[in-house]
Amino acid sequence: MATVDEDGTVTPKSPGTAVITVTTADGNKTASAAVIVKKKKAAFQLETSVKKILLRPNGSASFRVFAVDSEGKRKSVTLSPDTAYSSHSPLLHVKRGSVKAGKDAGEATFTVHHLGEERDIQVVITKARLTSLKASAKELVLKPGETMQLELIATWSDETERDVGKQAVWTSRNKSVVEVTDTGELTAIQAGASTIRADYGDRVVLVRVTVRPDEDALEKQTTQFANRLFLT
Repeated sequence: MATVDEDGTVTPKSPGTAVITVTTADGNKTASAAVIVKKKKAAFQLETSVKKILLRPNGSASFRVFAVDSEGKRKSVTLSPDTAYSSHSPLLHVKRGSVKAGKDAGEATFTVHHLGEERDIQVVITKARLTSLKASAKELVLKPGETMQLELIATWSDETERDVGKQAVWTSRNKSVVEVTDTGELTAIQAGASTIRADYGDRVVLVRVTVRPDEDALEKQTTQFANRLFLT
């Protein structure tokens, strides 16, 4: 975690907690202090175009990897020599930007590595096909500050259904109007319109969101403004 020299200089080595103890020359007194070494915050975040990949046995799929800086600018690093891919599962084979399933069904995970950052992608290999994907709403009207949790229901060829919102990739076309978390929770920011997109497997769902001003708050502001004009 950390080392200390005879002059008392502490040098961090790896993230974690260490206890530094100093003893007087005669050995009669000691003092200790805890040293916490935090992981250095990366200058970027690693994102992928998918969280979860659905494959048929012997099927394949492509994906993309992005480095996103502190200003939100995305740079594709899928084919970068600094990007590596690893998996310990015999069910699949992964290389730059693509993954191929073997003949057996099952679930596995592979990891994307880029300049010290990592991101896992889950792969489900199944004979069942994804037949439909629907959001819990097609259109929404919200007020500024209001939140809404969307559900994303996947239906399979074996007639099973489940909410896959946490495995989907959610994006907002206009983040200044509506923000969306990676689990599908919406937050209305200001009046306007935006489209929320959910990607899962090879399917895409769009939800139209309109944010309208709070009429009560708007009426109050108008009244206050009129009163100020009257007083002046």
